[in-house]
Amino acid sequence: MRFQVLIGDMVVGTSDLEYGDPPMGVAHGSLLPNSAYREFQHLTDEDGFVRTQSEIRIRSVDGQQFLEPSEGAFIQDFSTDMTKPEVEVSILGLHRYEDWFPEHYKKYEQQFSN
Repeated sequence: MRFQVLIGDMVVGTSDLEYGDPPMGVAHGSLLPNSAYREFQHLTDEDGFVRTQSEIRIRSVDGQQFLEPSEGAFIQDFSTDMTKPEVEVSILGLHRYEDWFPEHYKKYEQQFSN
């Protein structure tokens, strides 16, 4: 499933949030930034985190539902320019994890079955 990543009300890219830790309510993945992301890229601190006054939010690609992580969403940028972006987005403490990421949950459960 693809998600929109927003800073404030501006969509700055998309992500599949392809990795996760269901018990912790964590999902993360590559951010595919769009041209609007350039406005925020310079706000990266020494650890690569984009620090902005606006909230980073994640919503379904159809724009209908926002994910509601209790600990927020974060963008970490390891790229030096936009020619080859290496940017990740993470959400922490996601409520209704199994509803959003059934494939993560299934993979997690399978490691305990014989």
